[in-house]
Amino acid sequence: MDVNAAKQFLSSYRWLDSRINDKLEQLSSLKDKLLRLSPDLESVSHIKGTSDPVGLAVTKMVALEDEINADIDKMIRLKANIESSINLLDNESFKEILTKKYINFKTNEEIAMDMNYSDRWIRILHHKALAALSVPCNSAF
Repeated sequence: MDVNAAKQFLSSYRWLDSRINDKLEQLSSLKDKLLRLSPDLESVSHIKGTSDPVGLAVTKMVALEDEINADIDKMIRLKANIESSINLLDNESFKEILTKKYINFKTNEEIAMDMNYSDRWIRILHHKALAALSVPCNSAF
């Protein structure tokens, strides 16, 4: 198996998690801005003929919430796909390392401590686990 393809497949879960967290921060920022909009600003915008800032903020929030929900659905499917691929491995250490690293987002050092191995041995086992992993053809989320 191509180690880079396996790593990219497994890393896509963390990337999607990060993307969701970024969108949640954006949503929080929009909510804060919405709470700070004053009625005076709203009435002035109507006089100038511009859009309703409250309505615009709510529309953006709803669209962002829909994106977040869609990403969460993708993330759930991706996690199941990754876990299925990991569970096909015969080596229990490989399974544990890949799960800790790509599902639980632990560092090699944390995994080494958890498993009572050296950092170097974890790196070696990690590479072997990636090489043994079968990446599904439809691994795109």
